[in-house]
Amino acid sequence: MNREYYDGELTRLDQLVQTMGAQVLAALDEAVAAAGGPDKDRAERVIAGDTEIDRMEREIEQLCVTLLLRQQPVAGDLRRVSTNLKLVTDLERIGDHAADIAEIVRTLDAPLTAPLAEMLGIARAMVESALRAAADQNLEGAHATIQRDDEVDAAFCRLKEGFIRQVAAGSEDADAILDGLMIGKYAERIGDHAVNICEWVICRGTGLYHDQRIM
Repeated sequence: MNREYYDGELTRLDQLVQTMGAQVLAALDEAVAAAGGPDKDRAERVIAGDTEIDRMEREIEQLCVTLLLRQQPVAGDLRRVSTNLKLVTDLERIGDHAADIAEIVRTLDAPLTAPLAEMLGIARAMVESALRAAADQNLEGAHATIQRDDEVDAAFCRLKEGFIRQVAAGSEDADAILDGLMIGKYAERIGDHAVNICEWVICRGTGLYHDQRIM
């Protein structure tokens, strides 16, 4: 594999990751929009589309392994391939959680409450900014996105407190409370995966992961 071809494959890798990221963000947008209806047909499309996200993950993983085995990259090239390999796992999990939310939407009879909509909005914004930081290799943007994780956690705490008050007040709508908690938990995890993406962006630029040098 000559250097010119190898550079082209590295560029293709970055482009595939960006394409997968765009598909994941679109799936998340669709899941949130479906929950706002609730729109069960839209939810079904999100669930069906998760197969393509899984396929893209496998394609990117195969390319990464091929580049690692055939070229044995070092320094910046090694970080570029290795961090993309790790990053797509988080993208795939975000896609899974979008599908998880859509699964719940299939059973909803009412749109999301305002606290849930707020929490999903924060998580969605984190994913978008994490993907932008990855595309631009913007370490400052990655750090700023990581700081927003506290917002998601605080929103989840408020959500749980609200549900506790409903139970204490004698609410009999246990299914709705459980569905709301599950969607909130998926939103929290989406925020966590956005943070992970940013950690890999930082690692690609610096070789540091959680302030430990690994590459």
